Amino acid sequence: MTAGTAAAFVALCAGHAPAAKQPLNAATSVSTPVEVIKIDNTIDAGIAHSVSRAVAEAEQSGAGALLLELKTNGGVVDDANDIRDAINDARAHGMLTVAFVAERAWSAGALIALACDKIVMAPGSSMGAAEPIPATAKTIAALRAEMVSLAEAHHRNADIAAGMSDPDVVIPHLKARGAILALSPTVALRYHFIDGVAANDREALGVAGITPTRLHVAEATLGERIAQFVSDPVVSGMLLTLGFL
Repeated sequence: MTAGTAAAFVALCAGHAPAAKQPLNAATSVSTPVEVIKIDNTIDAGIAHSVSRAVAEAEQSGAGALLLELKTNGGVVDDANDIRDAINDARAHGMLTVAFVAERAWSAGALIALACDKIVMAPGSSMGAAEPIPATAKTIAALRAEMVSLAEAHHRNADIAAGMSDPDVVIPHLKARGAILALSPTVALRYHFIDGVAANDREALGVAGITPTRLHVAEATLGERIAQFVSDPVVSGMLLTLGFL
């Protein structure tokens, strides 16, 4: 009887239930199906719904990892929080979550990146600039607390996370008072805020220790595309003007 078998036998005799499925450990390379979700527009209710649906489908298909490719200037914080909740649900089901900043993860996009287990940036990309609008004491405090909490949960520098949303934060040699912090890959690596740099999705997965046995890219439904179109600030403004006329 091996040590592992003996331990399982002892636990069974003691009446303990089997351990819950644990998230993949990127310290050891693993091979698993991967679900890819692309967030390449303004973060809104349509994208939040699309991400939640894709996560549910990934859980049903047995994917072991979730990769979120970020190309966003930000968007609505409430919808970013819904995406964060979907990421947490994926993690609860044993999936390793990887944020790949392919171009930019600004504002609410930075919050989504911080919610993931691993963060990988592409050369020439940037992440941060998450000061809320309107920038009142209340909204800054709320978003700062959220960013710091996510950074601490994933063992990242909490001061850097706070500096992305709060202009009063001072970080010697990195951020002066009154500025909002955004990081390039080089600076993010220097401060150990990200896990690596990669040129594409597959390289990003490699940095996270994942070899995809199947790579499935989630596609938005027609209804989700319509919701994203209507939620665009320019389009919604035009529709409101037409409705008023």
